[in-house]
Amino acid sequence: MLHLSAPAVSPPPPTLPAPADFGALTAPTRPLRVLQVTDNYTPNRDGVTTSVVSLAQGLTALGHEVAVLAPRARGTYPTPGTRTYLAPAIRAVGDYHLSWATPRSVGAVAKDFGADLVHVHTLGPLGLAAATYSRRNGAACVLTWHTDLLAYCSVYPAINLAIPLSHIAWSFPRELPRAWRSTRRSVGAALRGRGQTEANRRTLAEALAYFDHVIAPSRKAAGTLPCGRGDQAVHVVPSAETAVEGAPEPAAAALVATLAGRPVVAFVGRLSGEKNFETLLRAVARDLLPHCPDAILLTVGDGPLRRGFEALAAELGVADSVLFTGAVPNAVVRQVLPHCTLLAQPSLTETQGLVLAEAAAAGVPAVVLDRTLDGIVEHGVTGYVADDDADLGRRMTELVLSPETRDRMGARARAATEGYSSERFAERVLGVYGEVVGG
Repeated sequence: MLHLSAPAVSPPPPTLPAPADFGALTAPTRPLRVLQVTDNYTPNRDGVTTSVVSLAQGLTALGHEVAVLAPRARGTYPTPGTRTYLAPAIRAVGDYHLSWATPRSVGAVAKDFGADLVHVHTLGPLGLAAATYSRRNGAACVLTWHTDLLAYCSVYPAINLAIPLSHIAWSFPRELPRAWRSTRRSVGAALRGRGQTEANRRTLAEALAYFDHVIAPSRKAAGTLPCGRGDQAVHVVPSAETAVEGAPEPAAAALVATLAGRPVVAFVGRLSGEKNFETLLRAVARDLLPHCPDAILLTVGDGPLRRGFEALAAELGVADSVLFTGAVPNAVVRQVLPHCTLLAQPSLTETQGLVLAEAAAAGVPAVVLDRTLDGIVEHGVTGYVADDDADLGRRMTELVLSPETRDRMGARARAATEGYSSERFAERVLGVYGEVVGG
């Protein structure tokens, strides 16, 4: 390893840009060296990390070389077969870290690895440094827009300050005066606690213009993109789950034994405001448990609001029906999911929700609250897209009490995910790379 020093009801579906025609894209015929740059990486278990690891696995299997540049964090582990560069970083929110790499240091990594293309997955300090390096040096650079940053501003107000300050930082020193003129009002407003959605949208649009092409993991994600350049194509490429690894996990077996004989509603995700877990907890207490008192809400994940949710479960009188596991390895999640009755996803900020794919592969139907995820969860076929909080509870209750419906939806969900592997994911991404670097 190498080192460097939410509202109650989902919004209406957005107007989406037309995705690129993959039939017209041609993957490079020569092996590539791809440098993936991400501000989120192991040991964090989130959609960005999963996508980075899955793409690295797929590209490597197809004969390409991959390196990852990520913040240094305790417990970071490399993806097998992938060179890993760790940039100095400090702990920020929860388990996330912020690095202070510069465009020059990213360039040093790209040169050391011999990168043909830089693939940025986040617009944090590392991703922006990589974009700036690429722009200044004419290096091929692609972005995957995983996260709707504007939607997160209400949950994490610090983003209102981070967006303009990051813009200033990545403009230093050549374009600093222009960047300061365009963002100084946003900085002042953020310091006074005011949101700056439109100003942030303009700033992010400037950042998007740094990239040759943009990938979105879903049509919903594509619809949240601020406008970049007019000639910039948007390619919708769903991320794939990582390859199954490892032997049976004792922790998984113990958890399955604890749940044996009970209907299990699973929630997998970070216990933070944007995941809307409180809505799920209240729906379980209000709607599900009166009809199915032996059901249990299996809560897999950790986060800053965990203690508050534990207290709320006790306040609602359902503490014995909610199991908080804390953070667990991905292998444990995969081995437990097949034993769950359904997966509940109350978040309104997901752009793909890779755990939905994990559940589908396990034959587990899902109930989601976000209408813009229809298509990822096909309503009435692979699960339900609830209309509102009350409908979320009704749909969960229906699946728990109807084994025939549950089994039919689970089988269709599994069939829908078959064949979409890390290699297939990588093949589609290579089509985008081919547009940038040619054959």
